[in-house]
Amino acid sequence: MSNYIISPSASRDLNEIADYFLPRNLEAGEKLFREGYRDL
Repeated sequence: MSNYIISPSASRDLNEIADYFLPRNLEAGEKLFREGYRDL
């Protein structure tokens, strides 16, 4: 298993992505984080 360090700016970007999906399509946002960021 790899260890990753997420920079503060990348963390802000991820939070903005989550904020975008929340009112639009929660299921799609959850899928993005489950499948796209599970290895972080």
